[in-house]
Amino acid sequence: MTTTIASRTNAFLTQDVCPLCHDAVAADVSTHLAREDEGLAEPAFAIIKELHPGWLEEHGACVSCWSFYSNLVRVLNTSGSFDARFQINVRKDYLTENL
Repeated sequence: MTTTIASRTNAFLTQDVCPLCHDAVAADVSTHLAREDEGLAEPAFAIIKELHPGWLEEHGACVSCWSFYSNLVRVLNTSGSFDARFQINVRKDYLTENL
């Protein structure tokens, strides 16, 4: 199954509840990405879409769900046992700039 990443030019669709947990208020994913490491967005989006096939970036996610899925990606990367779609890829120039 191929996971497609939506364009980041899509506008956030205001929702009363998180489309992932249906419990908390959803926020625009760009607010979550502003606090994340380089390279985490694509694998986090891919794993969310794998587990929630109808989800798109513009649907947003609550803080708890974003934290869960971004940490899941980190655990999968640390364990070394994961699907390549969920691998965190950091640009080499980003590493040299931030060391």
